[in-house]
Amino acid sequence: MDSRIGMLSSGQFYAYVDGYQSDPVYGTKEEVEAKLGLGSTPKVIKSDVRSTRHSYSVHMTFQHPAWDEAGGITYDNIYARSKLSANKIARKMAENDGHLASGKGRSYFTAKKCG
Repeated sequence: MDSRIGMLSSGQFYAYVDGYQSDPVYGTKEEVEAKLGLGSTPKVIKSDVRSTRHSYSVHMTFQHPAWDEAGGITYDNIYARSKLSANKIARKMAENDGHLASGKGRSYFTAKKCG
């Protein structure tokens, strides 16, 4: 957005087209940009590898596991944009399942892309 364009608390945009000595122009962002002669700029769409979601399998292990968690816990079919996002989703799932209780020490999450 151009620095000459302001926004009111009502959501309406304004700009002083002919300087501060004249009345401001009010309207939508596109209308005000048109009055300033800016026109609409084409939006650039980046081709990013992370823009698509992939399926991940996240394996969680503990520093001091319980007897039934010695091999760790695997969360399959987590759809995320990156390994970091998949680990965050798996951490939330583990919190909701109650697997991140105290006394187990650190927990480690390792995401692997499926397929």
